[in-house]
Amino acid sequence: MVGIEDLPHRSAEICIFEVFGDAIDEGRSAAVGVGVHPFRDPAIVDEFAAARVVVDVGEPHVYAADWGPGRVDFMIDGERVRTVEQAPDYPM
Repeated sequence: MVGIEDLPHRSAEICIFEVFGDAIDEGRSAAVGVGVHPFRDPAIVDEFAAARVVVDVGEPHVYAADWGPGRVDFMIDGERVRTVEQAPDYPM
């Protein structure tokens, strides 16, 4: 999800998931990136990481972000994989 950029600083991204194809282990586990990127938002610090999770990325899954004031929880199939203690405070 990205900021609507109606003002230049309202441009951060919440990356709900990014699968890295070169980090898949025989379909049993993968590196799945989650986090926030500031782009031109000075209030956000780049905080993105690829967590190693046991999940077959070739099968359907529910990737989600619970976005609230000052934090974002990232989940795969209802299980939290990461939390960042910052969040954009504008429409995305």
